[in-house]
Amino acid sequence: MSSNTNHFDDSEIIEKNAIKEKLNADIFVKTAKLVLLQWNPGKIKSKLQIISREIEQQETEKITKALALHGIDWSLNPLLKTPAPETLNMTWFVEEVSADLVRLKVQLRNVGEHAAQRLIVVTKSGNVLLDGLEFPIGKLPPDSIDSRTISVKISSGMMEETEPVELELFDHNLKKLKSVRLQLHFSPKRISSFKLKMKIFDNGKFGSQGNGDGKVQAGETIAFVFKLANKGKKTVPELLLKIRGTEGSFRITRGKILLKNLEPESKQKDYFLFQTLTNAGTLGKISMEMVDTKSGIPKIVHSWNLKNTLPEQTVLTPEFSGLKWQDLNGNPVKGETKLKSLILSGKVRNAVDVRDVFVHLNDEKVFYSANFDTAEGSTVPSDVNNELQFSTVLKLVPGKNLISVFSRNRHGFTSERRLRILRRQ
Repeated sequence: MSSNTNHFDDSEIIEKNAIKEKLNADIFVKTAKLVLLQWNPGKIKSKLQIISREIEQQETEKITKALALHGIDWSLNPLLKTPAPETLNMTWFVEEVSADLVRLKVQLRNVGEHAAQRLIVVTKSGNVLLDGLEFPIGKLPPDSIDSRTISVKISSGMMEETEPVELELFDHNLKKLKSVRLQLHFSPKRISSFKLKMKIFDNGKFGSQGNGDGKVQAGETIAFVFKLANKGKKTVPELLLKIRGTEGSFRITRGKILLKNLEPESKQKDYFLFQTLTNAGTLGKISMEMVDTKSGIPKIVHSWNLKNTLPEQTVLTPEFSGLKWQDLNGNPVKGETKLKSLILSGKVRNAVDVRDVFVHLNDEKVFYSANFDTAEGSTVPSDVNNELQFSTVLKLVPGKNLISVFSRNRHGFTSERRLRILRRQ
């Protein structure tokens, strides 16, 4: 055989055949093939209308058969009138099955005298996990009740404590008959808070190599040792810590650590290893990221300029509390609003260590507040119960608003909380 001969193994042939089958089944490909087979420039408009009706009929038959397997009558009698919306009563039920599973149930009752056809309820939400869920009811005779249930896998980090959802009821013409607004309530997110004692070694301990003076220098292999305690109220199942160079040139030989089952007040000790390369112009900066992998909350970041020494005392990561929405009169708001502006307020624990607080609205910084009472340079342990309060008025855009609240402390740690609120029009 010549060198230009193509060779195919069985898996390649099967894969190509599978692709062809999918293309042939695709409604758009099918329509295009029919148009080409029946091409007539003089009657193209009428031909397209005929083909479109044929394809629509075929797809409807497929849907009807598929729904029938689940006991849903999707048949259509064009002579029947759509019942008045007020004769269709819609109720809903929510069950939080587990930390990562929620069950939604929609129930319809026809209290009118006419049968309804091809009824379907669709969710509308600012949360992608709850948006666009479909509850096909189908035919609903007079004085009858039917319901549909959907189980939704959720991610704790993507759920606010209050999630607004709108249920929209459509008839067989996809005309919206009515809608119901509801609020789903989820368990509060676990708030991570840690206490750390950090120290470096360059004297041979923990795999380090250097002159033993306790300072970072080019060419040395540094052991970045930490002792960490969980200061939160709940067990942290999995905490991922990793370091990376943000400025300068490094070789990181031990850069990821996974700590498991950190109970409240429990302590664990571990270390990173990195080397500042000799050809680096400056020592650079190292970033340590702490990710509570099971909570879904943003990572805690520690930024360290290597020309500076690590703090001698034990330090706490910034911790938010009491984040809340209010209208301009101080009334609480949860999940959604029709107002153009709302007040966002909250607190940060261990106020004397707080350097600043700032807020981003849809990726744009809209608020900044420096803490001029911070104990910069102090080595005296601060009272962690003291809190720094902050408040700002945010102008919301129509639809979904994404908010990030940041706080930095004087030891280089940054914590973040993310919020979401829907402004209805």
